[in-house]
Amino acid sequence: MTSTRQPRVIALVGMPGSGKSLCAQHLQKRGFFQFRFGGIICDEVERRGWPVNPQNERIVREELRSIEGMDAVAKRALPTLKEALEQYPIIVIDGLYSWTEYKTLRRELGDIITVIAIVSPRHKRYERLA
Repeated sequence: MTSTRQPRVIALVGMPGSGKSLCAQHLQKRGFFQFRFGGIICDEVERRGWPVNPQNERIVREELRSIEGMDAVAKRALPTLKEALEQYPIIVIDGLYSWTEYKTLRRELGDIITVIAIVSPRHKRYERLA
């Protein structure tokens, strides 16, 4: 998929269960490149031979941040994101974790990044997480 327009990055943020992944999947079906920040954490959990679960994901996420900085996931994602920008006019990031990650992406990718907050009622979030 190529385009003469400047590529764009859409970063989805929101509470757990808000629908970020649903939105990202919807956009992926329409040709957007989807990148899930949580996938980096899950990959690292699996690399260690641990079961992927919220507790192990938290351990890995906190460890990466303490060693590599609060923008560890963004820094690890950058090579894939830059490569995707060469092929896709719009990419969507599912689950930007922190302001520090946003600043890193903005510094490395420029002003092509737009943050969209996904908001859902509490009962719907709890339903999705159950």
